[in-house]
Amino acid sequence: MDKMIYQIQISLLESKPKIWRRVLIQSDMLLSDLHKVIQTSMGWTNSHLHQFIKNETRYSERMPNDFSWEELGNVDYQKMKVSDLLIKEEERILYEYDFGDGWNHDIY
Repeated sequence: MDKMIYQIQISLLESKPKIWRRVLIQSDMLLSDLHKVIQTSMGWTNSHLHQFIKNETRYSERMPNDFSWEELGNVDYQKMKVSDLLIKEEERILYEYDFGDGWNHDIY
């Protein structure tokens, strides 16, 4: 697949007024780098766990000594690219930050 530029919108769900950012990223950006873009653009401090969710599959960084990882069906995203999840226009993924507070972001 050729490298492309994606224009994505990141919207914090359940916020009033709506809080969102529009960013340009490369299609071959790693999900771990997209996490950093989201953290910076939304003003988060990267102090909580996070995951991407698409079609009920959870993509996240595997933590050492996480014994429930395989039971939960998680996928290690370390080598995954944005284009692996956003394959065609108008596809969406969910980004969850801070599992306790559950800051959910719609990305499309």
